[in-house]
Amino acid sequence: MRDGDRGHWLPYLEWMVTTSCDLACPGCDRFIDYQHNWTEDFDTLSHNMKAWSNKLDPDNLTIIGGEPLIHPRIYDIIEESRKHFDHAKIEIYTNGLLLPKKKNIFKFLKKLGNCKVSITLHNRDERIRNLIW
Repeated sequence: MRDGDRGHWLPYLEWMVTTSCDLACPGCDRFIDYQHNWTEDFDTLSHNMKAWSNKLDPDNLTIIGGEPLIHPRIYDIIEESRKHFDHAKIEIYTNGLLLPKKKNIFKFLKKLGNCKVSITLHNRDERIRNLIW
């Protein structure tokens, strides 16, 4: 454990930016199938990230949802994540369905550096999997 100037060390920190999702998978571990849509306001998110970055020192910061790519300011959120957690690996945890609509996201993440995209494959519906691949 290496607590220090940045705050309490964590191997992983997840940041939920929305409960909205473009799927409604039965048994979703985020309870998205219960129709309680919420999206974090960007100014609130920015304020909270700044406050928590003084207390927590994660090696990995995962942006989650619902479906995080639904958030209208996802690019700003990723930049804000890099600003406040400058040394952490930033991960976008997505079902992948919106990646074709976010054509520049991989260039954007590469430019920021130390970022990755993880695509969930928990959906067993072959039609949905074919949309991703």
